[in-house]
Amino acid sequence: MGRPAKYKQYIREYFTVKTKNNKIVYTCNFCNGKYAKNFHRMAKHLLKCPKSMLSNSQRNAIKRCFSRETEPTEVVELNECPQSSSSGIIKYIHEDKSNRPGSLSPSNLQVLMETKEEIKNFSCTDIVAKSQLSASASASTITIVDMDMDMNDVQCCSKSINDANNTLTNFVDRIVTEEQDAIWALLARACYATGTPLSFTENKYWQKAFKALRPSFTLPSRFVLSSRLLDNEYLKIKESVTLELASASYLSVQLDGWSNVRCEPIINVVLTTPRPIVYKIIDTQEKKHTAEYMADIIQEVFSEIGVDRIVSVITDNAKNMEKARNIVLEKYPDRSISLYGCVAHIFNLFIKDVCKLEPFLKIEELARKIIRKIKYSHDNIDQFKNYQKEYNTGRTLKLPVATRWASIVYCIRSLIENIQPLQRIAISPKANLPEDLKDNILDNKNFWTTLQYLHAITSPVAKWIKILESSHCRINYVIPSFVDIKKQIIEKTVDSTYERFKLYADQILDLLEHRKQMAVKDIHKAAHLLDPRSKGKCLSPCECVDAMEFIEKLSKCFLQESEQGNVIAELAMYRNSTGLWKKPFVQSSLNLRTDKTQISSLTWWRGICGSTSLSKVATAILESPSTTACTERSFSTSAFIHSNRRNRLKNKTVAKLSYIKSNLSLQNSTYDYEDDNENILKLQDDVDDVDIAEDNISVDESETNEDSDMEVEEAFILHVVDEDQ
Repeated sequence: MGRPAKYKQYIREYFTVKTKNNKIVYTCNFCNGKYAKNFHRMAKHLLKCPKSMLSNSQRNAIKRCFSRETEPTEVVELNECPQSSSSGIIKYIHEDKSNRPGSLSPSNLQVLMETKEEIKNFSCTDIVAKSQLSASASASTITIVDMDMDMNDVQCCSKSINDANNTLTNFVDRIVTEEQDAIWALLARACYATGTPLSFTENKYWQKAFKALRPSFTLPSRFVLSSRLLDNEYLKIKESVTLELASASYLSVQLDGWSNVRCEPIINVVLTTPRPIVYKIIDTQEKKHTAEYMADIIQEVFSEIGVDRIVSVITDNAKNMEKARNIVLEKYPDRSISLYGCVAHIFNLFIKDVCKLEPFLKIEELARKIIRKIKYSHDNIDQFKNYQKEYNTGRTLKLPVATRWASIVYCIRSLIENIQPLQRIAISPKANLPEDLKDNILDNKNFWTTLQYLHAITSPVAKWIKILESSHCRINYVIPSFVDIKKQIIEKTVDSTYERFKLYADQILDLLEHRKQMAVKDIHKAAHLLDPRSKGKCLSPCECVDAMEFIEKLSKCFLQESEQGNVIAELAMYRNSTGLWKKPFVQSSLNLRTDKTQISSLTWWRGICGSTSLSKVATAILESPSTTACTERSFSTSAFIHSNRRNRLKNKTVAKLSYIKSNLSLQNSTYDYEDDNENILKLQDDVDDVDIAEDNISVDESETNEDSDMEVEEAFILHVVDEDQ
């Protein structure tokens, strides 16, 4: 018997009719599959089409209209046995539709005769089993058979199945469309958050696992997971990002470029509220990253989020980016927007500058050769590990990485800490090392002394990079970082162990001063001046004036006219500790500690001094990041998603997945605006501490200034040690 015409018309909506060789061919609108005029097969295809975007209600409608027979029903084992079956056994009884409701056919009744003692030992999962129902399963009923009942009482028991507490839904797993859609959304979010391949739902082992957990639940196809569900989740996260940006008073822009696994150019734009938010991932395709193009991207972001709230723009220090910053600065001369380079990147450039000096020119390449010969030789690496156990040194040898800031410092440190195992290998007859490398490894006077001095003057730089690349805004630490690095270089050069390197000390300090001029702008000076623990102690008089002028200029951009006049007066009282800042409570609040974390400068201005006009300007400045480390971390997120094994993903899909993974935390919890110093304090495992609390010397002061009575800064009480890389 044919199907009703209305059912056929329902199927035609999902197929396109074409004529090929005088034959009518129906083509699926989802996957272009071709079928003859057989509506049952066409309906069956729609239910199994991998690219089908049918909703659950549409699928159920097709099943009702075109299923030739009822599929077997699986009954899930229960965790708890119903009260009505405490003394009996639940059985599945197949009835014919001809039987009247409530009656049972004795020929179909299966009674398991067991003693009462044996029944007591039965668990519900032992009693309730799967039943493969026949074609008449639609008329089947579930009957509770008590062992004390006779056949006449069984019919009465069958009526209890209609009771509210013993309905069929207690025994058969069912799922409604709304519930399945909600589970799909949760599953999709978990997939995107963990970087799980979108094809995992087609894996038979995942399907079996979910079938065991929820038999009625159907996993979404890979196509649905990468299209409809991805778009829905992207819109949810984008809505959260929009709300977060709308609630922010001040914004900073970070942008940087990188190349994906296919060497295609990508630009990531990150906004800081001060919470870092991935705002945009741009596939530039064939467009060149010229200064004009990068400036256009920055101005486009300004127009989208509103230039009135922009405080700063941070980029890398490439020539095109420097020129782009100047172009933007000329476009907005009245906005007092600070455009500057990443300080961590500048510190990394300083390390490279030092390595190019004559005594260190070949040291990096020599270190690379030694590490490669050890790590990439089976015999050498086995001997090396055995000697490490003998001398109880656990640090592995590390090669420098071009994309990792200060990685040469970690490379040198790994060699220095393994000097004894390396020298044992050099004298071992089993070692497979060239003679020139053996000579260098055994040369304590030249090779190792040079290596130790290079590590001594570059390790403070690496430690400050570690501090400044935090997700928290630490722009107030930029000035102290240069002061401390200069102090450490001078102290190491004065050491008699490194006396022969005194000739190069002035060159190193000149390189540091050059990089400082490149990194430090007026906003960095103002941030240090507004740090309540230092109040600009590391600034020269001229730098203090520059900082105060910047604060006044910024107040005219963000404050109303009635408040602008208060800023300079409050700034003077803040520096002299008068007025509000004379209160003992205001001063003592800086020393409050919670869970090894001091109250940050930003929180202090917001919470303790929030009633002042100066606090608004201080908040805008201290919310600016000092590095583009958050943008670099967004590169890592994209690279994790778009890996070598997933290089077929389109850039548009990768951008959505990266956007979701990076910003998913916006939906979970509020951001901890308190700067987390606890993690820094924990970094005290395996190398010398950097203790800057003793003296704070400015660039113009002598390193012998031991009588300084400066106020101790938060940054200068941190004993910082790098984590094992």
